[in-house]
Amino acid sequence: MPESIAIVGMGARGLSILERLVATARPDRPLVVHVIDPGPFGVGVHHEDQPDELLLNTVAGQITVFRRGDPAAHGTCVDGPSLAEWAGVERDAYLPRRVLGAYFRDAYARLVGAAPPSLRVAEHTTRATDARRAPDGSWTLVLADGTRVSADFLVLATGHGTLVPSDVDVAAEAFVRRHRDRNRALAYLRTCYPLAGLSAIARGSRVGVRGMGLSAVDVVIELTEGRGGRFEEVADGELAYRPSGAEPVIAVWSRHGRAFWPRARNEKSPADVHRPRALHLDAVHRLRAEGPRDFTRDYVPLLQTEMRDAADRIDPAASISHLAGLLEVPTGRELGPAEDRARALAAFFAADERRAEAGNMTDPVKAATDAVRDLRNEIREAVEHGGLTPQSHRVFVEVYAPLLHVISAGPPALRARQWRALLDCGILRLGPTAAAVTFDDEAARFRLLGADGETWDCDAVVGAAVDPFLPERDDDALTRALLAQGLGRPYRNGDYHPGGWDIDRRGRLRDAAGEPIGNLCAVGNPTEGPHYFTNMLPAPGLPSRITADAQHVVEALEEWRLAPRASSPSPIPEETVV
Repeated sequence: MPESIAIVGMGARGLSILERLVATARPDRPLVVHVIDPGPFGVGVHHEDQPDELLLNTVAGQITVFRRGDPAAHGTCVDGPSLAEWAGVERDAYLPRRVLGAYFRDAYARLVGAAPPSLRVAEHTTRATDARRAPDGSWTLVLADGTRVSADFLVLATGHGTLVPSDVDVAAEAFVRRHRDRNRALAYLRTCYPLAGLSAIARGSRVGVRGMGLSAVDVVIELTEGRGGRFEEVADGELAYRPSGAEPVIAVWSRHGRAFWPRARNEKSPADVHRPRALHLDAVHRLRAEGPRDFTRDYVPLLQTEMRDAADRIDPAASISHLAGLLEVPTGRELGPAEDRARALAAFFAADERRAEAGNMTDPVKAATDAVRDLRNEIREAVEHGGLTPQSHRVFVEVYAPLLHVISAGPPALRARQWRALLDCGILRLGPTAAAVTFDDEAARFRLLGADGETWDCDAVVGAAVDPFLPERDDDALTRALLAQGLGRPYRNGDYHPGGWDIDRRGRLRDAAGEPIGNLCAVGNPTEGPHYFTNMLPAPGLPSRITADAQHVVEALEEWRLAPRASSPSPIPEETVV
């Protein structure tokens, strides 16, 4: 009987596993790969029916599935184009997300087509709802369509989960039901995804959007341009917004009052990535050898040094004191009247757009923030798998990680221009800083109550964020089944639970007793907790964490193959083999 592996989830992370399996396939070792996903295979969350106004936040030249040139990519890599080459666009183009979905679907077909005869792919266009482990270690997966699939090895590449509603969510939803007959515009969306749910927001209503990052960009563009409004270029390259009349009035707010920073125009080739002088792997390993560290004390000064070095290479006279200062006092809040804060935000956007358009090798501030992107592997090595004390890990996840994401992983500068135009015309405004959502039963409206007492009443509240993966609160049937059987547990760093499955360094889940399960791995968002920043796509010619994680799965599969145990059958429904 051939060996078999089941991959649950065939988006970007599932593709990475398939790419590694095809590249390392051996003619003398038959392997069946069960692919389980509602489909289309490869697409993941990048659905091809998304509207064109939803853009990627990474340029097309920095995305590829094909890993030739990546030092973590062992075996015979399948050749294929980057997204930019496949789409026939310039490397620095920001494409609609639906185009990435089409590219991923094509990449999946290329990988399946390139597989040698010893590797067969069995497709299951449905979800996995349960997994049972036999005494010999083999798996039986129960699928939503009633099919049962046997496999020797199981990989969870399930992507973002969906949390069961919290007590706060339940109370907000009950408030809407209680008063909907008095206010037909009343709505509560715990999360903005899928974006089709925004159809519940009534035209002309007032909506509060919790968040000012990339997800808020999605919400704002869908409630404006997505409803027929138009951005028109006027004098000096500025934009003016022409409403359609179908928009609501939108107030955005966040815990700290900070919004996204526009990402710089990319001028870098793979050879131009920032090479660390202070925050290098040897320094990280020396620090970790002494025990768990404090990120603020031990790593922030090193990161500031790297940012200053990156800026100095562009302009030794440039000052990045404000940027460095953000890392010194990351808990400060932007307070004051909403109108004053909106003017300050518009002024910041205007200045940062100019820096972004200059490029990441021309503007010293953007060179500094882009260095943070280049240092993600070093930061991962510092913080992952118990690298920080529990208290410092909490501060990193709740304060530093969002801040580093804001300054280094923003949307294209176009989005800042659009927000300035929306602020100018009054459709967009800033809500109270660090607002709590309260209920006004008399008025049948939500009330946002800010940290400084400022209020704003609204008909709808939208959470502009992706759910974190918290196994104990996840709504997925397979997650619940694994937890119930003790075949996985939430990751904890001491008394702190940042999210994610508890895994070892090969990505193998630990059971309820803390022992690694040799033939059960997870990759991607379900490991965000023991891992950091798992959603970055592979770039051509550069080492990729995604590839490294997938290679670890292949190595874990090989270790499991060599482990002594009874063999298990691996039947393949003929109609699913491609």
